[in-house]
Amino acid sequence: MSIFSDDTDPALHASTLFGPMDAPNKPHDPWSALATSSEGTSVSRMLTNTIVPEIYSKSFELAGPIDGVVDASELVKVLEAAKLSTAQIDNVVATIHSPATIDRGTWNVAMALAGFAQRGTKDLNLHMVDFSKNSLPNVKIPGLSETIVESSGPWNDNSTTNTPDDSLQPPLDNDTNEIWQSSFDPSLYSPVSKNTISISVAPKREGTFLFRHVNYIVEGTLPTLRDSGATSFQKPRFKVIRRYSDFVWLLESLQKKYPFRLLPILPPKRLADGRYLSSDQLFLERRKRGLTRFINLLVKHPILASEKLVSIFLTVDTELTSWRSGTSLELEEEFTHKTISQQFIKNWNEEKEMSRWRSIRLGAETSLETLTQLCMLADRISKRNLALSMDYKKVSNAVTAFKSSLPLIYSNSSGDLTGITSGLDTVSKFLSNSSTFAQDESQATDVGFLEDLKLLRDMIGSTLELFQRFDRHNGDIKIQQLENRIETSEQKLKTLKTRTDVKSGSELDKVTKTIKADKRAINFHRNRSWLIREAITEEISLHERTQYIITRLVKDWSVDNLKYSELHAENWAAMNNQVANMPNIPE
Repeated sequence: MSIFSDDTDPALHASTLFGPMDAPNKPHDPWSALATSSEGTSVSRMLTNTIVPEIYSKSFELAGPIDGVVDASELVKVLEAAKLSTAQIDNVVATIHSPATIDRGTWNVAMALAGFAQRGTKDLNLHMVDFSKNSLPNVKIPGLSETIVESSGPWNDNSTTNTPDDSLQPPLDNDTNEIWQSSFDPSLYSPVSKNTISISVAPKREGTFLFRHVNYIVEGTLPTLRDSGATSFQKPRFKVIRRYSDFVWLLESLQKKYPFRLLPILPPKRLADGRYLSSDQLFLERRKRGLTRFINLLVKHPILASEKLVSIFLTVDTELTSWRSGTSLELEEEFTHKTISQQFIKNWNEEKEMSRWRSIRLGAETSLETLTQLCMLADRISKRNLALSMDYKKVSNAVTAFKSSLPLIYSNSSGDLTGITSGLDTVSKFLSNSSTFAQDESQATDVGFLEDLKLLRDMIGSTLELFQRFDRHNGDIKIQQLENRIETSEQKLKTLKTRTDVKSGSELDKVTKTIKADKRAINFHRNRSWLIREAITEEISLHERTQYIITRLVKDWSVDNLKYSELHAENWAAMNNQVANMPNIPE
């Protein structure tokens, strides 16, 4: 069942967010300003107010800074110690536009690039560093990394600290992770707050005759990214042109990075019967509204609002398909380099929380069909009022036409015909008023009550999809598979220890390494499983706030119905008072 029941002004350029534009004929790149200085000044500010891995700071201090800077040769030594190849080192140095001396900010950027290089990334650039501010890669430097791990408390390999239920052990390569302390604040989320982004259908379609596509004008404001260090929400304006496929790209990218967050639902590309009516204005109007709900829910989300993907989508003022083809982005799941905090594990009540999740999921499954039906009924009411408006207008016109024929039908010998025709003028006027009121009421239902129902439907649908993604990707099945493999390997290990042939030694070492790798993988998946639980717990706190949409839609609909009922009543009363003086049959 589909839950979608509906079948360049320079002042608005993205430079308001990312600095000056490039040359007039060159597509704008939001990171272009970061590398404009040959001295690396902009690079040094790139990670300002960003929390960096401890090894970035430790390596800088060991390089021996004097007056806050180190010689560029010290950076090369550290990169060599990190086992980077000569080509990789040259790539890092060239990317940061390395000056003779390097400050801490530039050093941090270089360490981030080194981390990407260690992962095997070939196309090193400033894009990926800025894009990954919230999940910067660690750097493995033999000797130094181990020192940091040993000082990391209960998360080193030799720790005897157990979790409450012994179900989570720290990752064995914890020097790549940071202990994750969530700063999630559900009070920042208000699904009923005013939308700040509007979408309209561009007047002209693009492409060849058989492959023409619809463009959408996306414009409005959004909060400044929270990782920029801003202390208050500022609202720079933007205006971009996007295709439906661009929205699909954005959602698919967010699903890769934030699979366990409440991601909004996109309207379908086609009707339920498979038709794509690009020339159907009603279809495009419904899709436009669905896209508007989608993008506004994104910028209202306390985490997704500050996601670089979202700001790219809203601010890159060139065709997004072209921009994507020329930009390399690494999309990692948000938990990749984070370790769950012990406090969350201690506070977790598995039985209580799982019961709560099951209840919410069952409620979402049950209510979606009802909400879809309510959307259809509200749409029918809106259309009925629109049809009533048209009928009132037709009656008004018919009364006027009938009045004009009265002098042909009747003589005016009695003198009463003038009063009757005057009364019909009154009727025509007040019926025209009724037509206007019914049309306004139809519009109010369409953009008010119906849109709130669809918003609630979409958000509950998002909650259900969240649990469905949890079923598919939570990793518990993988843990079970690994545990079974470890059990088999341990049995094989026992057998090998009883053998004395030459091959047994190498096989013994191989099986031992396999067991260790599988245990490391189990630790990773268990840690991820806890982080998923924490994320879904946070998202449920957002889900709870969607109940206030119900309050708004009922109150607003009640006010609208009362308003138009009074307008209709007053209109009929006024007409009744005026037609009361029309001539009657003489007694």
